Amino acid sequence: MSKLADLIQRTTRVEGRALGFAASTRKAPAGTLLLVALVSERWAQAVAESQGADSFFLTGRPGEKDIADAVAAANDKPVGVLASDVDGDRVAKLRESGVDFVTLDTDTPANALAPEDVGFVLHLREDLSDMHLRALESLPFDALYLEGGSPALTIARQIELRRVSGLARKALLLPIRADTQKDDLIALRESGVTLLGVDMKERGASDTLSRLRGIIETLPQRRTPRERPSEALLPRAAAASPDEDDDNE
Repeated sequence: MSKLADLIQRTTRVEGRALGFAASTRKAPAGTLLLVALVSERWAQAVAESQGADSFFLTGRPGEKDIADAVAAANDKPVGVLASDVDGDRVAKLRESGVDFVTLDTDTPANALAPEDVGFVLHLREDLSDMHLRALESLPFDALYLEGGSPALTIARQIELRRVSGLARKALLLPIRADTQKDDLIALRESGVTLLGVDMKERGASDTLSRLRGIIETLPQRRTPRERPSEALLPRAAAASPDEDDDNE
């Protein structure tokens, strides 16, 4: 399991209530959203300046040295790269350089998914049908990266996010605006968004990370999924015995 997958699993876990009157010894749950620093230039320096993030996502065209330096600056936090025109061998080399997850698009050759010791994120550039979204559940992607779409969280946008996350059953990575507020974060979380992307090119991006971290720590815990109400079962009419059939005749 990649470090990113482990973070997602721990972040989306719903803690049940302790039974009985004894004091609980369970540690306080971690935040329910993850911050991802989107780094497109000066990769190692930007990673070092954005330690408030839970993970780092290198976009643009970082070279091998840029990637190695960024991994070293990440202090063991997961680092991913946006890769194109790659195959299984290239993904394996990225893993050897310390990359934790690789983001691919739908046109990437399928053999890029062959390595088992690296995480994968799918970059969705186009709208997929319900059938294709359902098929994603069986593929080894830890999350879906939704780069397009309106940056404003409208009702229409929330419906679309719920459709994608509900059908694909994958965590969503979504770039967000620097002025995103608490109510928006709760709405995004309820729509399947687990990873919040912060563009480190924006002015005051480090301050944005700190502000969002403070908000995330105050968010209420995830709701426990409600159980479906039990359906009332109507008694079925007993099948007629052979003797009854004879009497009826």
